[in-house]
Amino acid sequence: EMLARVDVLCLDKTGTITKGKPWVNEMNWFVPEESNIKSILYTMEKSSEHPLADAIVDFIKNGSEFLKDLTIHNVTGQGVVGVYDSKKYFIGNEALLHQNGMNLSDDEKQWLVDQVSLARTVVFFFDESRVFAGISISDQLKDSSKNAIALLHNLDISCVILTGDNEQVAKVVAKEVGINRVYGNVLPAEKSAFIEKLQQDGKVVAMVGDGVNDSAALAQADVSIAMGKGSDIAMEVATMTI
Repeated sequence: EMLARVDVLCLDKTGTITKGKPWVNEMNWFVPEESNIKSILYTMEKSSEHPLADAIVDFIKNGSEFLKDLTIHNVTGQGVVGVYDSKKYFIGNEALLHQNGMNLSDDEKQWLVDQVSLARTVVFFFDESRVFAGISISDQLKDSSKNAIALLHNLDISCVILTGDNEQVAKVVAKEVGINRVYGNVLPAEKSAFIEKLQQDGKVVAMVGDGVNDSAALAQADVSIAMGKGSDIAMEVATMTI
């Protein structure tokens, strides 16, 4: 009954509009590659629940060792922090980099610009003093996304993309599927705040997502829809699961 009244449909990008089967295009080491450093990256991603982690694990699993005495914790919407041998290591987006007092060199910035211009998602692997590597990742659109969004527009339902991914990457995806309103670099709390603002303006809002990062927005929406191949928490929070 509530779905019939929906004015605005907010969509996550990865795993919702895209297939959620990312692969690594390029791993660029800015420092000489060391086996121990590679094993730290491998262990952190192997222990992570982020949808991009599996792609990185598959890319570097040969020649990498799983380190049992490494601990990690997730930084919501930004990446992962690991501790190994009393040292901190980070894997995440540019926001995580800046938050930890790190700045990219000119070469690193240029590599980032080049990758983002190709609509690739970029994550960095670094410690508290230097950037080890940049990793660029792609994900394909679902075959059904463009048609589904056209059908929604025909029903006078406004579609919005809310994603934690880079805004330029999000805009390329939005253009491909025919969505005009797109917001990138959005933290989970900002997704739910955006939906709450729409509701305060009198809109009936549905949210579609598949990740842990979507759970707050799913809980806030009038109708919440989770992807069946997504995270358990998204399916638990959502009104319905596809």
